[in-house]
Amino acid sequence: MSHHLLAVFSLGGGGPLIQAIYERHAVTMRLAFASPELINENNFGDHLGKIDFYDSYLKFFTGELKEKSVPKVLEECVFSAKANVELSATGKTQGMLNRLLAGLVHPFIHAGYGLEFGLPGIVAEASLFEAGSESGVAHLVDQLPKLVLAKTPGADQEAAALRTAGAHALTILARVFRAVVTIVRFAQKWLPDGTDAADFAPKIEELVWMNVIFYGIGGWAGRKTTIMNADFLLTHLITSLLFVPSYVTYLSHRSSLILLRSYFATCVAWYVA
Repeated sequence: MSHHLLAVFSLGGGGPLIQAIYERHAVTMRLAFASPELINENNFGDHLGKIDFYDSYLKFFTGELKEKSVPKVLEECVFSAKANVELSATGKTQGMLNRLLAGLVHPFIHAGYGLEFGLPGIVAEASLFEAGSESGVAHLVDQLPKLVLAKTPGADQEAAALRTAGAHALTILARVFRAVVTIVRFAQKWLPDGTDAADFAPKIEELVWMNVIFYGIGGWAGRKTTIMNADFLLTHLITSLLFVPSYVTYLSHRSSLILLRSYFATCVAWYVA
């Protein structure tokens, strides 16, 4: 519902239209329900992926966002080592970055709306979507946070990385179909450790071209009809792309690097799949 309402609002939709959209979606919404127990920092990782804890995770993230800034909550709860690579008492990782990109990147889109419009409540909802979703893309991107979070490049490595602008996204795309290497390694080559923040903007532009090729040209190629195949799955690569600049605006350099790599790998994986 919120995606539809905010999109129409941003396009200048008036009150009656927004009210009509709300009423149309409201009848499909589930009734609110109480979770079995409250979520706090101590048991945060115990109930990830359990829909019954929707209410508790929403209250947890709402409280966090009231006490801290949106960037701080994102850094701590989504992009930190604790949220991704550190093992809990149960021997599992929280995998919050994976969850952000799971579910056809819907949590990513939802949080993106919150960042774009400056609505912490929407960010809280997106965070609980992450917590309530299974880490469905874990096999693809579980290594991506580790590339930055689990190690710090040495001075020589970082200096060497700074001397290169990285491979172009379309060059990487061509290699996907020729080389037998993992998408994760492609993501590393596309955005090396030590990439300067000034290079993020052209890299985001490369993402735009790449996803448009996936959706647009991919929708025409190899078809015997003149009707484009507006693929529902690949549409999400276009809509989610709109929010990438907002994430980079809010996040630290380190977290932006992690996000861009992970998003790149996720988009390539959806297209190849």
